[in-house]
Amino acid sequence: MKTLLTLFVLLCSSSVVAEDISDFEIEGISIGDSLLDYYTKDKILNNQQNWYDGDYYFASVFNLNKSSVYDKLVVHYETNDSKFRVSEIEGILVYDQKINQCNDDKDNIVKELSNSLLFDKWEHGDYTDVDGRFTSSFYVFETGDAIGVQCYDWDNTVEKLKNSEDDLRVIISSKEFEYWLKNIDDNLVN
Repeated sequence: MKTLLTLFVLLCSSSVVAEDISDFEIEGISIGDSLLDYYTKDKILNNQQNWYDGDYYFASVFNLNKSSVYDKLVVHYETNDSKFRVSEIEGILVYDQKINQCNDDKDNIVKELSNSLLFDKWEHGDYTDVDGRFTSSFYVFETGDAIGVQCYDWDNTVEKLKNSEDDLRVIISSKEFEYWLKNIDDNLVN
């Protein structure tokens, strides 16, 4: 199993005290980077998901190889951006049937970030809906950008979620994406 220390070290780039969301990276990718620097346009489009009505943001989901820190990568970008500039990026570790370990690891990552980067104002949430149970911790910078750690405990008795795997997500997000996401509750595709 990949260690939490590795997650933490690779989350932060060269700076020990992060001043800006661009000081963080997941699998070497930061907010504002062009996804074309990492993947071909065909690969981006072939892995594209449209989870939202209104088509303001798309996401591409990539399965990563064993040498990567994460199992999957989800990258959000504006639909009309030909450079596919990263608005949000999520590193995902699969915790299938180990949700208690996921929650423990989430709490440890938050603690490490708090201690090392002096993040002290985390927003914590825990909610349940028809898709499952979700726990999250987010740190919102003064700029409105955010970093988060979440556990997804999917309800596999729901037909559309039968193949879903419980997972831990480490997320870095631009203020624009955060604002948009907070204002689209009625626009989510079911």
